[in-house]
Amino acid sequence: MAKHVCNHCGAEVGLLQQIKMRDGNYICRKCAGKTHPLFVPANEKTFSMFQEHLKQLETGKVLYEKLFVPRKKSADKAMQLDRLSAGIEVAKDIGLLAVVRKRGGFFIWGGTPYYMVFRLGDLFRYEYSSERSKSADGKTQVKHYIQFAFWDTPGCDEFRVNITNERTYTLAAKYFNQCFGIQRDVRSVGDMFRGVKTLMSKDADNKAKEGAVEELTQTAKIQLYGDRTEWIAKANAAIQSITG
Repeated sequence: MAKHVCNHCGAEVGLLQQIKMRDGNYICRKCAGKTHPLFVPANEKTFSMFQEHLKQLETGKVLYEKLFVPRKKSADKAMQLDRLSAGIEVAKDIGLLAVVRKRGGFFIWGGTPYYMVFRLGDLFRYEYSSERSKSADGKTQVKHYIQFAFWDTPGCDEFRVNITNERTYTLAAKYFNQCFGIQRDVRSVGDMFRGVKTLMSKDADNKAKEGAVEELTQTAKIQLYGDRTEWIAKANAAIQSITG
């Protein structure tokens, strides 16, 4: 069986213990076990993404311990965490979102926790999905998920989280929409982009067209995603207070 060297730890690994990444590099399964459980599948990631993810976890642990843990005990309602689902917590007052999962252990006991902490303002996708499968006795089982994606996030920036049911997603989506001031009206957004197309067809100098298009595009983006300026500023200030 062909052996390769793990690009992270340098160990020589056999076929059953190696993972070939998207860019052709290899990591061993022991090193793959150092990642957050939602950093999957590893073979669809690049080695650079793997390295950035390990840094993400290192920073995430510090931020969680310094910023999230104290808020669990806070008597100040404005500082208390919002728990959207198992392992998904939002510190709204500082604009941060944490996703916590364990590796190992037995049910709720033991195991090693892994922390990813994101700027809430970078969250741009939170979509529902489900999967149906047959159990051993022939019954249909349904698994429910929220698919998350974040802008400007080195490491793990897209993943899905298993949730209890579709209602859990509905409540989470409503929460995020309220945070960002989003009232998604597909028709109005479509009208904006049609306005861009019409503008481009009119006689006008290129500079005027570019300015008008940029204005309409930004308006459409805010309509779709909300204004994230304040959320990003809050998160940056909180992160800076810990990491310097």
